[in-house]
Amino acid sequence: GYTIQDQGGVYIGDGALIGHHTMIATLNHEQDPAKRGELLPAAVHIGKRVWLGANVTVLPGVTIGDGASNKGCTSQNDRCRRASPRGERNK
Repeated sequence: GYTIQDQGGVYIGDGALIGHHTMIATLNHEQDPAKRGELLPAAVHIGKRVWLGANVTVLPGVTIGDGASNKGCTSQNDRCRRASPRGERNK
């Protein structure tokens, strides 16, 4: 299975594949220690025919373009169309 924490909104395109143990998160916490209890929602957009392999983590606010594949990585910034990071932390 996979986990989708969707309070910020999640949009998944047709034909997308989501591998086991994938985490899609849409909430973050305020960085200021005095406000750390405040939640910051940001939608995740996953394009058409995207492949999220096993154990991928998609962080709040990320857009993954049509046809991209993310395998064994953390997506913290937008992925262009057909991008294929493997086993690295995407910055």
